[in-house]
Amino acid sequence: MVPEDIAGASSVYRFGPYELRASGELRKFGARIRLQRKPFLLLQCLAGRSGETVSRAELEAMLWPDVQVDFERNLNIAIKKVRDALCDSAERPRYVETVPGEGYRFIGAVEPIRSPAPAPESPAQPSEGSADAQLRRLPFIAALLLAAGAGWLVHRLFFSQRS
Repeated sequence: MVPEDIAGASSVYRFGPYELRASGELRKFGARIRLQRKPFLLLQCLAGRSGETVSRAELEAMLWPDVQVDFERNLNIAIKKVRDALCDSAERPRYVETVPGEGYRFIGAVEPIRSPAPAPESPAQPSEGSADAQLRRLPFIAALLLAAGAGWLVHRLFFSQRS
């Protein structure tokens, strides 16, 4: 039950300085923020339904399906971890708002970023260690060796005759 936009059409949600990536990453100004799996899924669900109240029952079904856990405690911990990661608070929320008796709502402005279409493949540049790259350097190496040999020969001819 992952929000469709995150799972499919959109690979990134941007809100404030944050980016929420479908690959499982949360970033702030490009720097990765560690977030465990359940809090990440919780944030993903809330951001995917920005402006809507997501009920506690929906969150339980999404985060802990077919598992007996202390749901209230685990959800509260997950919400706290999300808020900590977003530098948010329950008292003055900027992103995650508690809707008393109902659930939670993402209140930050969310911008879905669509994945760009794959670029057509361009001819691959040879890597530094590839045979093609080594062949391209061969004339330079040959010229360098030739110059070194000529320098040695000149040195040998002029300095060996003086002795």
